[in-house]
This record gives sequence, structure tokens and C-alpha cells, in this order.
Amino acid sequence: MTAASPRTTTANLGTNGQGGFVAGFPLTIDLNSFVGDQFFTVPQDPGAVVPAAVTRVEVTVQSLTIEFTDSETSAVDPESIELRVDDALVSFLLEQALPRTLVTYVPDPPFAAGSSHTFAITAEDDTGQPVGRTGEFTLPESLLPTGSLPGPEGAAGQWGLRQILGS
Repeated sequence: MTAASPRTTTANLGTNGQGGFVAGFPLTIDLNSFVGDQFFTVPQDPGAVVPAAVTRVEVTVQSLTIEFTDSETSAVDPESIELRVDDALVSFLLEQALPRTLVTYVPDPPFAAGSSHTFAITAEDDTGQPVGRTGEFTLPESLLPTGSLPGPEGAAGQWGLRQILGS
């Protein structure tokens, strides 16, 4: 019996199989063992610098938190970080627990429910390469009233009851 010759194809795969995952770096897949959805590890050039990256952005009415994650070949320089919210340079809290760097902006007053904002965070890594992200966010409308509720005031030994109707 003659062994089947290996069938291979070369493609640039996207995160959803649509292409462009590794620009200019062909990936060879053995179609004899390819079945359904697969995850592939793409070999890296041993001398390539994998940059640090912004890996998380979290927004609440009380804060905007942005997380940088260092790679094995690149670390964020905390002294180079700048944060702009609505085009204004703002101060922030910095917390480092390598390989992560957290940048937290606490607005005063807090962001209003339903308000929209932009942000831009820029930094450099220890090789001088830029690292950052820009974006915009809209906070959800509040489901409950945020001001005082109408109704009777309580007193010693007497409850004051307030109801939220039509919410």
C-alpha cells in the first residue's frame, strides 16, 4: 500500500479564518490532519519584538481604567504614559504589577449617566515604540432616578415610603 502524499496549503488566517492574521507571514496547514475549527500557534521570528499592548478598557460612572500588558520583549515605560479624556490631558492613578500596568482616571464629578466621551492613551515601550489606544464610550442611562424621590419624610417611629412608579 502506498502512503498518501501530504496535502498542504498556505494561507494567512484571521482570528475568524478570514485572513490577515499575520501580515506577510505564511502559515502552512497539513490538510490531512485538519478537522473543523482549529487553533494554530504561529511561530514568531526569534528576533521579532512583540510590542506591549493595551489589553483592557473598563468604564464606569466613577472611573476609566486602562490596562497595558507587557510582552517578553517589550515593557511599557510608565513615565511616558499620557491620558486624554474629551481632548483634555488628565491626571491618573498608576498601579504596576508586572507584566500589567493599570491606569485609572477618576473624574470629578463622576461621568453622567448617558454621557458620551472620548479617550486617547499614549505611551512608549522600553524600545521607544509607541503603545496606545483611542476610543469613545457612552455610559448607560440610569434605570432609577438619581435625584431625591418625592414622598413623605420619615420621623421618629414613623416610616416615610417612596415609590418609583413607571420605571
